[in-house]
Amino acid sequence: LELLRSLDNRGSGLVRGVTWREGNRVIYSEDRNPITRLDSIPFPYEKETENLNGRIVYYETSRGCPFNCSYCISSTTRGVRWFTLERVKEDLRKLLQIKPKEIKFVDRTFNANPKRMREIMDFLIQEAKETSCHFEIVADRLDQGTIEFLKSVPLGVFRFEIGVQSTNPEVLQAVNRPMNWELLESNVKSIRQQHNIFIHLDLIAGLPGETYHSVANSFNQVYRLCPDHLQLGFLKMLKGSAIRDKSYEYGYKFSFEPPYEVLQNAYITYGEMVRLKRIEDLVEKYYNSGDFAHSLRYMIKHGWKDDAFRFYEEFAGYWEDKRWHRVHHNKSSLYSMLMQFVSQRRPDLIRPVNELLKFDYLLNYHSQKLPDGLTRIELPGQKEFFDDFLRQENNRLRYFSTMQDVALGKLKRQLHLEVFTEDVLFLSELRERELSGPYFLVLFRKGDNPCDLGQLSVNGFPDRIC
Repeated sequence: LELLRSLDNRGSGLVRGVTWREGNRVIYSEDRNPITRLDSIPFPYEKETENLNGRIVYYETSRGCPFNCSYCISSTTRGVRWFTLERVKEDLRKLLQIKPKEIKFVDRTFNANPKRMREIMDFLIQEAKETSCHFEIVADRLDQGTIEFLKSVPLGVFRFEIGVQSTNPEVLQAVNRPMNWELLESNVKSIRQQHNIFIHLDLIAGLPGETYHSVANSFNQVYRLCPDHLQLGFLKMLKGSAIRDKSYEYGYKFSFEPPYEVLQNAYITYGEMVRLKRIEDLVEKYYNSGDFAHSLRYMIKHGWKDDAFRFYEEFAGYWEDKRWHRVHHNKSSLYSMLMQFVSQRRPDLIRPVNELLKFDYLLNYHSQKLPDGLTRIELPGQKEFFDDFLRQENNRLRYFSTMQDVALGKLKRQLHLEVFTEDVLFLSELRERELSGPYFLVLFRKGDNPCDLGQLSVNGFPDRIC
């Protein structure tokens, strides 16, 4: 407010906390103390509520961070200040009334105060009926009471972003980032077991002391936690951060234009960083899309001995050799390219991978046409058999009880029968015991929405149909 008033008066009056240039001189004013009573700050969306329905809204319940990570701008201020719980709940009620798609809490560490975190979350569970909530948390600081509390969270209400950055303790020490990896790993596994909270895990490439091999190790350890989203990010040398002041000490070369991304340092070469960029792109296309969940799990386990980094590294090299990075690819072509890669590098896996890619594709897309390079078989009389099967009232009652009043023609349009040469439910670890083949799988397609495992029939039909 002082700055605006000063500008309105053509710059008269010194404003604390402002630095500026006059010619070649840089002039500093007196430091400004942070606002101590945050409730004095007005609600930021008071006059914008009509534009927020169905959108993502950023909101914070605190300022500052309890940590002092050298790569982060939040480390330039000490301590955490809080809005009162009464004010937070009042703001959230206003936001929830306009039904945004998501409220993204940008508190640097939302669980810095576990009791406060649970009270706000409990409030949101009661009030957020059509809005999801995103939080940045430190997973190794979750106490057992919070872990138990999170088990009761309804599906789809909360999303957690957890900054791992690295699993190398020496690297974390170099950037003032304390972390107990064993506890973080245990807590993330506990949350994942409930399948009710979306988990996003972050890594940062380019930290001091982190070699290419160390990044690979961190990647594999985090990948094994099976997060819903894995982000392989790259260090930014932000102005004002402690690590930028030490850039010469660590041999950093980085862009002087925003976002000031690292190109190389004394521990990792430019070529290795470029290779990690290629890997990051494939992780985003294949893993984070969720479209290849069953085929990727099988390939990495049986073809690359659970070394996920080596799989993506080899795939990235193949991708570059084919110059696929030079053109845009649609969803269907991604299946074809993965099938081509496996055919060249692991021909012994062609048959099961073909079936699992076909399974993943049909689960995710409302299309009976398969991507190029994937093969299907049709048994003699398959269509007639399925038509006859659906005409029998006892079958419809047994297997499609919620759809028994649907006309036969419409029912056939909402179902897709696919024949597999492998037991895809066993290969994808959705069933413990393998059955004998061939295998028929019925996928439900309700309306135009892609089907998911909740709409998948895994009941055993007669004659090897499942």
